[in-house]
Amino acid sequence: MDEDAQLKELDYTALKTLQFVVGLQDPSLREMDNTDMEESHEIHAVQKKKVKRRSYRRKKSQCKKVVTFAAENARTYLDVTIRGRSLRFQLDTGADITLISRRTWKKIGRPTLETCIMPVKTADGTPMKIDGRFSTDFSIRDHATSKIIQGNGTCYVAESTNLLGLEWSIQLPAYKELKEKYTVVW
Repeated sequence: MDEDAQLKELDYTALKTLQFVVGLQDPSLREMDNTDMEESHEIHAVQKKKVKRRSYRRKKSQCKKVVTFAAENARTYLDVTIRGRSLRFQLDTGADITLISRRTWKKIGRPTLETCIMPVKTADGTPMKIDGRFSTDFSIRDHATSKIIQGNGTCYVAESTNLLGLEWSIQLPAYKELKEKYTVVW
């Protein structure tokens, strides 16, 4: 009862001070709108919000380099032969299609491209600009057995890196073996 009486006796300045002190103790209240207190000349303990200014300086990316280094070591690359040219592809079983860069497309002799009827999208759903596609035979050396695996598939040309997608990966014996071993029974 005495606490209620004391709260009723607080004036405007005392309430604002109480709000400020409680805001310091409760993290959820720190974000509270204190614009009235910032404008008041009677309260000196409230800090005005700092205006963020854009910096046009180059950001340091030391931490990003460590992450990139770790990701680079986790990636799997395969040597794929297309039209007699040995090429390096990054294995990406999350990609449905196989992509080659424009540079690689030129390197293998610029095979005739068909237009893509279906839109190609990235993993986050963003449409991807595709120059076209072509069907081709390919071969991959199995590192475990040293055998040459022959395959056939569609290759999409874009301004990207060479990615060996699922359509080509499922033709590899190692992929088939993993799928049989770890198939989930529904």
